[in-house]
Amino acid sequence: MKKITFLTGCLAILFFASCETKKKSQNTNEEKHQTIKTKKIQFEELNRYFVKNSELPSELRTKKISSQEEFDKTFGAATVMGKNGKPADLNFDKDIVLAVYGPSTTKKTDIKADRLEYGNNILTLHYTVTEGAEQSFSTKPLLLLKISKKYDGFTKFEKE
Repeated sequence: MKKITFLTGCLAILFFASCETKKKSQNTNEEKHQTIKTKKIQFEELNRYFVKNSELPSELRTKKISSQEEFDKTFGAATVMGKNGKPADLNFDKDIVLAVYGPSTTKKTDIKADRLEYGNNILTLHYTVTEGAEQSFSTKPLLLLKISKKYDGFTKFEKE
């Protein structure tokens, strides 16, 4: 009888100890998640560029671009007359480009960068896509952002 009581007591202690350990590990994971600090990153939105006709996405695409050759495969410059008609210069020794672009559409479609954050060597672009009224012509919606290469790392694109 003493053996059964002793074994029951040991099992009860092990049971309660294992439950307590789980709670501690869950709290530790939550604390780690909460301590990841991100900071907002400044960016320059690039205008006067277009998606080349050789690029035919069937759905929204995202891309991080680190070289001029890679950029030129997908995008072209659209210089127009006037004061601000020239596209921004790109220097891939100092900068990287984040791109979000979609398929050709006759609906007015805007892609907007909500915020850009960096933390734990992860760059996260939060963006929204807004579709509007039908148009009499088609366009390929495009968002290009130029950022400092010092924030280069794993990149996530989060559609809001």
